[in-house]
Amino acid sequence: MATVNRTQQSAMAQAASKGRDALISELDTQLDLMPITSDWHKYGTKLADYLKGNADKVPFTIFAKGNGKLPFFSFSAVPVYTCPGMGACESFCYSFKSWRYPCALYRQLLLTVLVKEQNSALTSAFNSLPQGATIRLYVDGDFDSMATLEYWFNLLRNRPDIQAYGYSKSWPLFTSYKGEFPSNYKLNLSSGGKHTDTSA
Repeated sequence: MATVNRTQQSAMAQAASKGRDALISELDTQLDLMPITSDWHKYGTKLADYLKGNADKVPFTIFAKGNGKLPFFSFSAVPVYTCPGMGACESFCYSFKSWRYPCALYRQLLLTVLVKEQNSALTSAFNSLPQGATIRLYVDGDFDSMATLEYWFNLLRNRPDIQAYGYSKSWPLFTSYKGEFPSNYKLNLSSGGKHTDTSA
């Protein structure tokens, strides 16, 4: 399978963190460099078509369902570029390993854009989760802004049956949040961030 190198992958990830238009532009650039018979080109074209409004169906799963050992739904965004609390963890981030697979990276790119836009497709997918579902927010990536944190908290308050949890290095966002913390979200502080209290 033809591969896309880390520089190309990072360029797309950084573009996604800036929004739809930036990602469309970067995708067009990178697709021109990919063999048209490769999976990278095939699935990248599907993503580009959706972002440009040329396809109605969301091309990748928004909330991935785990297996028997991991019986929860999960949501991810691109790592590093959505991680304001990133520290030493950048050098050993496991999320990069998934980038060897085209659909894994393209899914992260898509979800980064959808959450940045607070897109109706994302909201609808969340509201369609089964009763009593458990969801892990940000297997990859993190809460990148107060707007993102407020978006998820509002969704969770409207679905008190859902149990959500996650690991985050965006500690200042949580401590600065002035609204009601949803009772159905459990925060675990993640190590390796620049806000980690090493004296604790």
